[in-house]
Amino acid sequence: MINPLLAKARVLVLALASVSYLASPSLVRSDDADTIIQSVADSLKPPRSFSALSKIETYRNRAPSGSMVLRTYIKISKSTDGPHSISIVLSPTGDRGKVFLRVGGAFWLYDPGAERPVKISTQQRLMGDASLADVTHFDLEENYSAILEGDEKIIDISGKQVPAQRLTLKAKSRNVLYPTLRLWVSSRNNRDQRDQRQLPIKIECLSSAGRVLKTVYYSQFRGFLGKQRPTELNIVDGTAPGRVTRIRFSEFRYEEIDANSYTTGAMPSISGWAKKDRAGR
Repeated sequence: MINPLLAKARVLVLALASVSYLASPSLVRSDDADTIIQSVADSLKPPRSFSALSKIETYRNRAPSGSMVLRTYIKISKSTDGPHSISIVLSPTGDRGKVFLRVGGAFWLYDPGAERPVKISTQQRLMGDASLADVTHFDLEENYSAILEGDEKIIDISGKQVPAQRLTLKAKSRNVLYPTLRLWVSSRNNRDQRDQRQLPIKIECLSSAGRVLKTVYYSQFRGFLGKQRPTELNIVDGTAPGRVTRIRFSEFRYEEIDANSYTTGAMPSISGWAKKDRAGR
């Protein structure tokens, strides 16, 4: 039986080649681009520290190939040096209790079977094509400068053609994983007149050579923590045809945990939180 998610992904890849431009290709760097990026960032990241449950499912050649459930805590503070997050693996059983820590641009992994946390690459994947950046979301406004390139029609994850605005994002430093992003957001013509927010439709993550490494599709927007936020991400691998990763978010809530929890020294004790968390069982 053909997995519907993979079938959609194949249609999407083919449809991207037939994108039709609706506006002139002139580039616009203005407050408009910054306003759009801020609107997208607001939809991806709440204004205060919060937690959420993430379920990652991977598919390879139309067949399920694995799943993982994590509880993630994200510290939002203007005083911290970049984003701080803790992700605790709740399932599968063999990985239960593993902890991923992000402090700014540095990442660590703690395995209950190891003596101490180890530093890992920013390219470390949780499962499939899902990275910590996907679970904690891109830090668009902090790490990228945006150029508004115009309007066009694209195919969203449902296979529907929708009007969108396209932006090119260039990294402000070499410390980010992707030097260039291409972002499509909902066009003003595609939004409810009562809702003036612009929401992300998809992001292409490019290498320094301009190759599309992966494409992230945002969908299933729901009202959480005061705004419409995507509760599902579908990631299509640009280097391995047939490989798709889906992340579903739930249980959003504002939550502050002790600031000392976002340290490598706290990772062994945080690993024990997995035993008390019933999610993923």
